[in-house]
Amino acid sequence: MTSDLYLPMAAPDDDAAPALPRHWSAEAKRVHVRILAERPAIAGADLSSLHQACTMIATADRYDRTIRAAGSTVSGSTGQLVAHPLVSEVRQLRTAAASILDRLSPVQSRAEKRQQAGLNRTGRATR
Repeated sequence: MTSDLYLPMAAPDDDAAPALPRHWSAEAKRVHVRILAERPAIAGADLSSLHQACTMIATADRYDRTIRAAGSTVSGSTGQLVAHPLVSEVRQLRTAAASILDRLSPVQSRAEKRQQAGLNRTGRATR
């Protein structure tokens, strides 16, 4: 049984990129591709976490479109203006996705971090 949510999968020996869910936003797909490039051997729980984070990003992007269409405020129960309920959902989704992605990013050694800090300050690599 195949789902309409996913593009057909490439054969394991195929050089084609893996199928991504159709409902993912362009940003979610970019994040997925970037993390796979950084960690080509990602598998198991980490791969599942990556998929979950990308789904969260896609959902947040969809909610953002809804907020833009409806406006960032709505009428409350007594007619007062209140923030659209999806505003807090978007914030929570993006925070959770960022937390997951932070765990998945390659770990830098202290030397690599110092070198990167040197690049940021001077514009050239430190040795």
